Amino acid sequence: MQEALEVLEQHALFRGDKNGEARALAFRRGSATLKACASPIKSVKDLQNLPFIDSTDSSKVGHCKQVITVKCI
Repeated sequence: MQEALEVLEQHALFRGDKNGEARALAFRRGSATLKACASPIKSVKDLQNLPFIDSTDSSKVGHCKQVITVKCI
């Protein structure tokens, strides 16, 4: 899952639009959160209240969670 977020981070940087860096930072933070988890993520329930995944800490609330849910789980 974190690999998908890392790819999206790189894509956001290469897009070159005005929000690219902010978008890349959101994906980088989400990826770091997943790497720091003590146990593997097995369901969407495991994503609840994780910082930068399912909280208001990012610019688009729940965006990383949506990406993970649609693409990985």
